Amino acid sequence: MSDWQTHIIKRLRATGAATIEFFRSFAADSFQQQIYSSGGEWLLRDVLAHFVSIEHTFLNYGREETIVLVESMKDNDLDREGRHPYFGFLALEKMLKLIYRHNMIHERDIRRAFHTGAPADAA
Repeated sequence: MSDWQTHIIKRLRATGAATIEFFRSFAADSFQQQIYSSGGEWLLRDVLAHFVSIEHTFLNYGREETIVLVESMKDNDLDREGRHPYFGFLALEKMLKLIYRHNMIHERDIRRAFHTGAPADAA
């Protein structure tokens, strides 16, 4: 397995496990905390639902199946382009990195909202 495959697989597994533990750390009443205010009010429970939905959207399977796919790839597969619903056409390598960075960004925003008591996107 190449270095890039090892790196991406390691990050996918680590961030997937970290996300599960992150959401398990919240008390039931915490899921009513507002995280975002623009584009509709997103409570913590909405961000969790977003994560669950997006994991099923990737390849219509989720993170483990994505890891299996990455394990089977060749180096030149990373250069192949596909269409991301938000960013448009991207190399597959960038899309794979977005999978784990996506959770990291939302988790940062959740921490900010709980720390400040205000939505993460409040001015």
